[in-house]
Amino acid sequence: MSSIWDKFDSGLSRIYRDYLRLQEHGPRAGVRLHHIVEQDKRFQVLMVYEGDIAEIEALGFRTISIGEFGRATGSVMLSDIEGIAAHPNVIRLLVGQSPKRLLDVSVPNINANQVWHYSNRAFTGNTGAGVIVGIIDSGIDFQHPCFFKTTGPDTTRIKRIWDMGLSPKPGTSEESPDPNLLERGPAGNTYGVEYKDNVINDVLQGRLQATSIRHRDCSGHGTHVASIAAGNGRDMFELIGVAPEAEIVVVKYLDLEEEPSTADGFVPDIQQFKDAIMYILNTARAMGPPVPAVVINYSLGHDMGPHDGFTEREEFLRHEFLDKRGQAFVAAAGNEAHPDFPQHVRIEFPPGGGTCDLSFLLWGGQTKNSSRDTCIEKIISSPVEIVFYYPSGGGTFSAALQRLDLPLTGDPDFEPGPPLGSVAPVSVAFGSHEVVLTHDTQSSVLFDSRGTVNRDRLVVSFEPLNDLHREGTYVVRASSDATLTVHAWMEQNGPGFFLIHHNVNFVIPEDRFLINSPAGAEGVIAVASYDAAAPNQTIAESSSRGPLARYGVCPPQPSKPELAAPGVGIKAANSKDGDIPFSDRWTLNGTSMAAPHVAGAIALLFQKDPTLNTEQILDLFRATAHPPVPPETAEDVGAGRLDVLAAFDRVP
Repeated sequence: MSSIWDKFDSGLSRIYRDYLRLQEHGPRAGVRLHHIVEQDKRFQVLMVYEGDIAEIEALGFRTISIGEFGRATGSVMLSDIEGIAAHPNVIRLLVGQSPKRLLDVSVPNINANQVWHYSNRAFTGNTGAGVIVGIIDSGIDFQHPCFFKTTGPDTTRIKRIWDMGLSPKPGTSEESPDPNLLERGPAGNTYGVEYKDNVINDVLQGRLQATSIRHRDCSGHGTHVASIAAGNGRDMFELIGVAPEAEIVVVKYLDLEEEPSTADGFVPDIQQFKDAIMYILNTARAMGPPVPAVVINYSLGHDMGPHDGFTEREEFLRHEFLDKRGQAFVAAAGNEAHPDFPQHVRIEFPPGGGTCDLSFLLWGGQTKNSSRDTCIEKIISSPVEIVFYYPSGGGTFSAALQRLDLPLTGDPDFEPGPPLGSVAPVSVAFGSHEVVLTHDTQSSVLFDSRGTVNRDRLVVSFEPLNDLHREGTYVVRASSDATLTVHAWMEQNGPGFFLIHHNVNFVIPEDRFLINSPAGAEGVIAVASYDAAAPNQTIAESSSRGPLARYGVCPPQPSKPELAAPGVGIKAANSKDGDIPFSDRWTLNGTSMAAPHVAGAIALLFQKDPTLNTEQILDLFRATAHPPVPPETAEDVGAGRLDVLAAFDRVP
């Protein structure tokens, strides 16, 4: 049986020790107490819990907000802590500790700072100079000094910013990018606003002719990612990124202020994605000859697809990057692994088929899912889904839906879902809330005449009402008439689902098959995350694991992820327009932070040999990575942990 101390993180342990010391001995000269103990006021903690939070609130926990995965933020008094911690539903209480400058840990951890050297405000060695690092993200704070050149007047290393969410302002010199830089190419098919380096430098240097730049990074994510890959720490010359003299091309693709549109109407997301990639590649080509090598970092992803590497995005990337010299694409593997609440469930129906009941808790439905964008007011009100994928042409799969906790007399009936190939989805009403079930075949026509991949899909989509979802327990009764493997993924971003019960042993909840799209593409480097500051450099608990899912006959699939890099507690640049506007640095976690370590590493390799292709780069990384430490496997960290110096030294 655990004690209350087992439930405290190290920060709260220190505070409570000081509190007990004060209670026992009173104030003592020369003993510095934590300021929370000295002030004796309510303070905030993060609580991990299960069951009814009201029982914990009765002990003095004042709920501020309820988050995902059984987390709640609240305020407490030190005098109530012991009673709260002793409650059996309380799993963990955390206050955290002051963050450390972990780029000072992560960059040396991968030996990047041994490829270049910094002294007296100057870099020597290979720094990524002459290489383009492309960032597709939430934008960039172009005024942050870590993106300036190392010496001289404030001069940007950002060659271009394309903000997809702006329209050229009448009466100004703002323009959309040349349409020939985009994926589709024909004249007139362009959108957004492009800012070139000369315009950025006019603003930085306060020139009279300077044109106002309206672009902002309103979440700070893109600025943080860019500084890990290519920041030089010029403001303090500390927290230096991996390739500190690389040039940067930015596409703002996330948190857009307007929906991109042309004369033909709104530009669909998949087209924005392709345009973003081609804009960076074509912008680099326009800078030649010689054409600089390009590495693109994509610390975004989609977690509810088939997870097989054959989506449209992934096929596009394979076509553009596989075996292409002087260009590479790095993607975050995702942050969907949660041991207590797996996002993925595998159903292995036995010979002759069978039936299983899966109980899901829809949680967080009473909280509106707001955008993290601090510049615009936006409420994201969208369905949340459970999606089942299985091979086409196999057994017959069906599902029915039941809600357990409606105030009905007797057991509520199961509402049957549609059979495969139904003309229309089936709508089920639970009170005033609607659930839509769709059963279809998803086909991906592969690039390069490689055929078609088919998978059947059943989607259970829970619709919001007045921006809210109806919380509660839902049961999906899944059946097959033959041997069949079915993969199911539960949406867990904001309001989401947790599997809380199943009734047969062929239902397998697991943290596998979680690689986000487009990181599953062949020719793309998917990056897992580990803690560079931990004694054993453990993989991050949330880092998405492989392998890719397979649905019958399909082309060969790559092993995913390919590599791991630091992604826990990474302190790097913050946007002045971001979530923490008064700090020029902030700390974030995730494979979003791991990926730019690898992107920066590739920039260093490209400076030495700009003709490398992705497979050659991977061969260098695989040959030099620190291998997985059991119980880790290649499904967790790929070839292992990145060593930039060792890979760099192998480049002829």
